[in-house]
Amino acid sequence: METSHMIFLHPELVEMEKAVKYVPPPRKEISEVWFPHRLPTGEELEERKEISGGAGAYPADATSEKGEKLHNALVDNIVKLIEELKEK
Repeated sequence: METSHMIFLHPELVEMEKAVKYVPPPRKEISEVWFPHRLPTGEELEERKEISGGAGAYPADATSEKGEKLHNALVDNIVKLIEELKEK
């Protein structure tokens, strides 16, 4: 999603030819996400970074259209939050 957002906002900064077809590992149980038993370190961490290219999802499938949808949703939610805070 972040890649799509950047393509929408600043396409000149995105080098899609470097985007990888990374398939993230299966989602973990919530207890593993919030309380990991062991964080990857050393070679394991470097291997994960190399495989993913730093991505957490599917950067090769990014589009400006997806980025625009995300951007609009973010702005709408921020505006809604500000309006709710003003009422308090």
